[in-house]
Amino acid sequence: MEQTTRMSVADEPALPDPGSPPEHWVHYGRVDVTIWKRPSEERDRYSISRGRSYRDKDDQWQRTGRLDEEDLLPAAKALEEAYAWVQGQRQKARGETTREVRLSSRSQAR
Repeated sequence: MEQTTRMSVADEPALPDPGSPPEHWVHYGRVDVTIWKRPSEERDRYSISRGRSYRDKDDQWQRTGRLDEEDLLPAAKALEEAYAWVQGQRQKARGETTREVRLSSRSQAR
């Protein structure tokens, strides 16, 4: 039994605020993943948008959040790389926090 999911325009990924530049961008073929930083008091969070480029019937470049079947592997690779980048940022932040704690405890011990 085949199940079909219908998507509406509302299901398209929302575009980030054009005033804030992305933190990182990954591109595989015609698929790309963009990572946006959302600062917060407890820790930075990241939003990820994915899309692809295509030429329309008038040969003009367009963008969509919908993928064709041949986009699945490139999208998976791009998302995997985006995940690794975000985890690297988390690790850097933890390292800086640890270093700050060590430095402050050394200065207090003096």
